[in-house]
Amino acid sequence: MSRFRFPIFALPSLSKRVLVFHSDGFSLSGLVAELRDGRVNVLAEAHSRAVDHSQAVGEIKSSLQGKVGPVPRRAALSTPSAVVQLLELPVHPSKPRSDPEMTELIRWELESVLAEQAELWVIGAVLQGRGYITAEQRLHIAQMLATATGPDGGRSMARFGELAVEQGYVDRTQLEECLRVQERLAVVDEDVLCHWQPQTVKDAEGGEYHAWLACAMGRSARDVWTSALQRNGLKLTWIYPSIVGGALSVSNATGQSLRAAMGEVVVLDLHADQMVSARLAGGVIAGLRVGRRPVEPVTAAQCADLMHEHLRAETERIVVHGGDAGLVDELSARLGRQVVSEDSRRWIAEGTAAHMLGVARDVLGVRIAAHDPSPPMWRNVTAIRAAAVFSAIAVTGGTETYLRMSAYDAETQLAQREEEFEERSQLSRKVQTINSQAKALRDQVETLQTAVADADARLTIMENVLLARVKSVPGILRALQGAMNDDVVINGISENYSSTGIYQVSGWALTDTSAQLFMNRLDRNVERWQLNVVDESVARANGPMDLDGYRIQLRIVPQGEAEVAGGNGSPKAGERKP
Repeated sequence: MSRFRFPIFALPSLSKRVLVFHSDGFSLSGLVAELRDGRVNVLAEAHSRAVDHSQAVGEIKSSLQGKVGPVPRRAALSTPSAVVQLLELPVHPSKPRSDPEMTELIRWELESVLAEQAELWVIGAVLQGRGYITAEQRLHIAQMLATATGPDGGRSMARFGELAVEQGYVDRTQLEECLRVQERLAVVDEDVLCHWQPQTVKDAEGGEYHAWLACAMGRSARDVWTSALQRNGLKLTWIYPSIVGGALSVSNATGQSLRAAMGEVVVLDLHADQMVSARLAGGVIAGLRVGRRPVEPVTAAQCADLMHEHLRAETERIVVHGGDAGLVDELSARLGRQVVSEDSRRWIAEGTAAHMLGVARDVLGVRIAAHDPSPPMWRNVTAIRAAAVFSAIAVTGGTETYLRMSAYDAETQLAQREEEFEERSQLSRKVQTINSQAKALRDQVETLQTAVADADARLTIMENVLLARVKSVPGILRALQGAMNDDVVINGISENYSSTGIYQVSGWALTDTSAQLFMNRLDRNVERWQLNVVDESVARANGPMDLDGYRIQLRIVPQGEAEVAGGNGSPKAGERKP
């Protein structure tokens, strides 16, 4: 299991436009929004019913580009595959536990929530969500299943989908399509990604209590969406849980941050198969209840029952998303309070855009990162290898540049001397008294020619030596990589420029056995490059994070020099100090 944790209050997006996708599990929608006068305005939206994620993203991108031109490359996604719960943990925000302990606490709480979420995707819900059957037809088939009996008089083993085909509500192709959608949605991933944020809530007496708003999502579900956007030239940055889209949308509708408006608001969101009641107080989510939405039409009594724990005397607003006007009027009469409907088929995506653009950034800070964080530089083998190769190339280029500049200076001086020689040769034909001076100039020319020849010879030698070094450095790095184990860290690799092909290696190992195993493997690995490991030294020393371990020192030399080193008292190839 992995976990992601980010700052509670991140900086707002620097871009004034964002691209947001929303999946309800059955279809995909997308919109381009921009921040204008502190409000989120939708510039264009598009929809796709394609089953394949990549195809759906591509269709929406193409449609949006036809409406607003180039779309932002970075995008966010809201999906019911990411679940949210408001947890009461034995942890105070001012004294949080370590990240592994917090991860384990939250994983323990949200594993059952993810399993319950997967159970929502029954085939009847998928058929209705895809628009192939109505709520009345779904209820009819469910009643048939409840009353059907088998040949032996017992309960019938008939399936919902087969009955839907028999009743003529759907055809076989539509059923198979929905079965593929169901198979993708109902997966319970053991590798769960988590994020959490503390919520400090004031009670009626003026005191405070603390809760944790936690979010979780399966890694495989996240990676499917990340790959789908990547194949269409987009980069998915954040994944939001769709069940809190109402809270974010309310913040955008008010035109101000809910942390600034310290009053209380209750938001009721009616999703395809879920009902969510959220209590917002002082800019945080102070209460959250999630219930399953019945197949039959939702009643005001069911909504009031879900919301009753969140209603307070000081509640200023009740906002409903996804309900019709009749339900809103009935609920207002039942509660004796004004109920406002801010219904829009894009309210979840608008709420996500509001959070991305900073309008609702201090309302809800839980979201799943779409990409794993990069490993530390010191553990990135590719970066180490590239740095070593770059260093070798830089040294080679610097040396070659120096030698070429020296040769150019010598050639320039030679040209100057030749001009002087020519002038004095002309004078020597006129004045016989300067013959000795002309001879001296000829001697100088010969000396410079010798210097040029010597510089050319040195340049040739350096090119050959450095070429050999460039060939040997990757081999030594591969030999070191092959000799590494989990308990060994390489601190440095340096070359002794006073002697060709001699490399100094320093490192640290957690145990003496790990150090000896590393040196034995390295000795075997470098033999193919006509090299040997000599002058090995293992001694106790503290390592990273002040851990007890053993310091490793050794040299890598050509095989001929290894024999000389062995004759001077150092271990020969294949031998180790005790």
